[in-house]
Amino acid sequence: QSTMEVADAKKLINRDPDEDFGEESMEEGEEADDAADGDVERLLLPGDLAFSEPAGSDAKCVLGVGLRALLSNDDSIEFEVRATRSGYLRQRGRSFWLDCPGGRYQPARGDCVIGVVARRSMGDAVLVDIGSSEPASLSLLSFENATKRNRADVRLGDLVYARLARCDPGLEPELVCVDSNGRSDTLGVVGRDSGTLVVVPPSLARRLLTDKRRLLGLLDQLGKCEATVGLNGRLWLCGSSWPHTVAMTGAVASFHQRPDEECQKLVAEMQRTLGLGNGVRS
Repeated sequence: QSTMEVADAKKLINRDPDEDFGEESMEEGEEADDAADGDVERLLLPGDLAFSEPAGSDAKCVLGVGLRALLSNDDSIEFEVRATRSGYLRQRGRSFWLDCPGGRYQPARGDCVIGVVARRSMGDAVLVDIGSSEPASLSLLSFENATKRNRADVRLGDLVYARLARCDPGLEPELVCVDSNGRSDTLGVVGRDSGTLVVVPPSLARRLLTDKRRLLGLLDQLGKCEATVGLNGRLWLCGSSWPHTVAMTGAVASFHQRPDEECQKLVAEMQRTLGLGNGVRS
């Protein structure tokens, strides 16, 4: 019996496949804004204790990337959560994850990612490069209204925005392009005829989604655009014109390791230089 199965028996709730830390609604006022910054900022190394729950606690928590729940030898502790990689501990309500500044993307169940269709696989599936150590599998039947006779139109080299439904150790990750209700929502093939793909550190992608109204909102000053952000550090941007798209690409890449104030000054300078307008849609 695995550690996580025992932890599940201890009423630890792991990440829901239809839940995404980066895309949680931030429409609940100033408390949500404060939570977006993370209530906790503490550097953890692999094996460090993040937090623990006392015995008999009915509190539920959601663990994201870089954290694992383990049983404790102390009878007064229900379970303890330790880091599996280096990073800063972040919290939003009862959701916890590690913000890892660099390194390769590590798949986590429930993440929405952007991948590149690399090659055909066995059966009705394709292999998608999501920037992890191994490609993910995407069934052509895991699209809205897809059937054996009516397969999704997915070609080699296409960009797909999909959700990680499974990423068990030792097995290739599994992607789907539908939610629990069988709806595609915003998932599926993106940018086949327009836009560009931008690769940034996964920590910046998570920051863009967490601080959506601030960082992506800054692009509103450069003009109307469409933006799709994957938690694996890949973004698809499409502006009103090619120079506009290039300008937004440079702005997003410059956001890494810059505070919000510097990002705002950078975008304002680009706006004055290029004379671009307003409107972003993500």
